[in-house]
Amino acid sequence: METYIVKPCGYCLGVNNAIDLSLKVKKKYPSKNVYIFGMLVHNNVVTDMLQKEGIITLDTTTCSKKKRLQEFTSEDIVIFTAHGHDEEYEAILKKNNVLYFDSTCPIVKKNISLIKEYLKTGDVIYIGKKNHPETEAALAVSSNIILYDIKEGFDVNLVKKDQIHVVNQTTLSFLELEDIHKDIIHYFPSAIIEDEICGATRVRQTRIASLNEDFDLFVIIGSLKSSNTDKLFQIAKEKYPSSLVLKVETKEELKKYDLSKCKKACLASGTSTPLSSIEEIEKYLKEI
Repeated sequence: METYIVKPCGYCLGVNNAIDLSLKVKKKYPSKNVYIFGMLVHNNVVTDMLQKEGIITLDTTTCSKKKRLQEFTSEDIVIFTAHGHDEEYEAILKKNNVLYFDSTCPIVKKNISLIKEYLKTGDVIYIGKKNHPETEAALAVSSNIILYDIKEGFDVNLVKKDQIHVVNQTTLSFLELEDIHKDIIHYFPSAIIEDEICGATRVRQTRIASLNEDFDLFVIIGSLKSSNTDKLFQIAKEKYPSSLVLKVETKEELKKYDLSKCKKACLASGTSTPLSSIEEIEKYLKEI
């Protein structure tokens, strides 16, 4: 099978930084218990790699986060994920003399800073996916932030102030944001829109949306939990309805599909997808 890989591919800067930080922490403190508080990035291959290095990923979706934080001791080290976190978490660890590190993506940090600044003078509408860790981190800044859930919308009656700023989760699709922005402007024509899609995410989206080649197969590589991978999948499904569009994390998942009739494949990947996963899948497709 003929293959084409959408560039860029592999890790973005924020993912690279988070992984490098985690490995350096474990190397510096080999005798300590090093925990990632949630998935460092949304990719199981990365999680498995960290596990082999002795770095433990905690599932924080099934417990009280604050209660779990209180259980750490001075023998433990906590690394916060690339998606951001409630600043109160740090205060809990400081109180118990637990060493921690922050791997939050710089673009997510910038978003948090913008939200804090905008809240001083007006209302903030945050566009995001409910229960996504990046959205949870943003909403933790203040109870006054108004969530526009990408599936459920928002309650216009919660907006009280004349000045309105609109901020979004950094891994959303530019296509879905266009419609959401129109919806908000319909109700609040003077709202100030801050389009904060991560650059690495946006360029992958625009490139897969503007392909001129005829592909009968699109393989979007990344975790089912990865928001930016899911957006690539949605864009490919919308733009190329006559093609087979699949979303997989590994070669083993791809093997479940009969691809014998496909002749030309396009591969695109989320920002937390290792190059090794992309290369392995490309090799598999070329042999079909």
